[in-house]
Amino acid sequence: MYRKEYNSTPEQKDKAKARYAREREARLRINQERKQQIVDYLGGVCTRCGEMPHLSAMEAHHTDPTTKSFTPSRIRSGSWEKQRDELDKCILLCANCHRIVHAEGLT
Repeated sequence: MYRKEYNSTPEQKDKAKARYAREREARLRINQERKQQIVDYLGGVCTRCGEMPHLSAMEAHHTDPTTKSFTPSRIRSGSWEKQRDELDKCILLCANCHRIVHAEGLT
């Protein structure tokens, strides 16, 4: 969003920065909560190696790419029901196993 900063007072700039920081923290928290919800729904551990290295390293993998409507991890703001329908087409993989699966051409 465009802001006319050249007319802003230092106090207005400080308030805008603080508001932006609060909004960013809220978005990050919401994204992390949804990611945890996705990981929990898919079983909590990598289906290939059985590990759970870190929440950020866990990814949903579509077992049949032709049924893919969207990437669940990229659209965290949609309804849970819509995401759950898409997650039912997926398995949970850690980032390392996900790369291996794609490199080897496995499903």
